[in-house]
Amino acid sequence: MKFNPILESFEEYKPSNININEGFIDLSKNENPFDLSLDLKKIFFQKITETNINRYPELTADNIRQKIATFLNSYFSKYNIDLDINNIVVGNGSDEMISYLVKIFSGTEVIVCPPTFEMYEFYSLLNGFSVKKSL
Repeated sequence: MKFNPILESFEEYKPSNININEGFIDLSKNENPFDLSLDLKKIFFQKITETNINRYPELTADNIRQKIATFLNSYFSKYNIDLDINNIVVGNGSDEMISYLVKIFSGTEVIVCPPTFEMYEFYSLLNGFSVKKSL
């Protein structure tokens, strides 16, 4: 097995290490700056103890997709949307979802709008797209 030759043109990935001034909240890594409450942690722990974590989750994630669709239909009820599981996509984090997005759309160019999450550009280049950066 050989590596994709395009990887040779990539610079070494170095996650940003921005020093944020006191009083500012760093959102650059898509992390929540606030910890979960103790009550929520207890609920989470209880759910984990009730879950068979030694098994893969259901392949199509129909259960969670249906719950998300039901929630969104309720939350946006004034707009009369009618989502079902076929309108909802779930994945293992934003990196995986971005890689899928780049793979399923056709074309030759991708526009990114810096400053933005670096993985848009990474997966676009990896899949052979020309990347244009907006000003």
